Amino acid sequence: LFPIFIVFILKNLIPYLDRQLMLFSPFYYLIIAWGLSELRSKKLCFYTVFLTLLITSSISLTNYYTNRIPYDDYFHHFGVHLKKPFKPAIKFIKENFKTGDIIAHTNMSTRQPFVYYWDKSWTEDFQFHQLYFSTERQKPPYFKLVVKKGREVGYKTFIYLTPETVLPYNRIWLVSASWDRNGFLDENSMAVRDILKNHYALIHKKWFDGILIELYQKNKKLF
Repeated sequence: LFPIFIVFILKNLIPYLDRQLMLFSPFYYLIIAWGLSELRSKKLCFYTVFLTLLITSSISLTNYYTNRIPYDDYFHHFGVHLKKPFKPAIKFIKENFKTGDIIAHTNMSTRQPFVYYWDKSWTEDFQFHQLYFSTERQKPPYFKLVVKKGREVGYKTFIYLTPETVLPYNRIWLVSASWDRNGFLDENSMAVRDILKNHYALIHKKWFDGILIELYQKNKKLF
C-alpha cells in the first residue's frame, strides 16, 4: 500500500489521473478479499462491509454506463470527460468508406476509440488509414517530445500540416472534436480544417454530439 499512499500524498504537487493506480488494483482487491474473509465469523460486520462495497460500486458503475459525471467541477475530475458517441460516428463512415480513403483525426480523444470500435476484420490495413493531423502552431506538447518534427507525408501516424502541404489522398474523412463533449472544436481542429479547405472541397459533414465528421475530396464542388 505504500506506493498508493505516496501517490495520494503527492497528488496536490504532481498531477495524476486515477487510472494510473490501476497497476495496484490487484493488491487492493486481494486486501479487500482478505478483509472480508476475516470478517466471515462476524456476520454483522461482514454484511455491513459487503453492502457498503456493493452500494458504492453500484453507484460508480451506474455513473459509468449512463455517461454521467456527478460533480461538474473540472478540477474534481481532471482528465475525465464524458464519453462521445463513437459507434454511430464510426458506422456512418463505414457505410460511406471507399477504397483509398483516409481517416484523419484532429483531437487525440477520438483516434484510439476509432481503433477500438472499428471492426478489424473489415479492412486488414485499417491502422494505416488512421492518421493524426496537426499544425506546427497547434502541435500538442506531448508530440513535441515523442514525435520528430518534419515527418515525411505518407502513410505515417502523425502529419504536420502547413498551408503549403500537398497531401496524396483523394478523399479524407476528417474527425474533429475537443476533449470535452460540449459541441465545440479545439484550436487544432479549426486550424486543420482551414488548411484542408484550401486544397479540398467539403462534400459532406455531420455532427454526432461532440464529434464532427467531414468528408473532403479533391476536384469536387462544395457541399
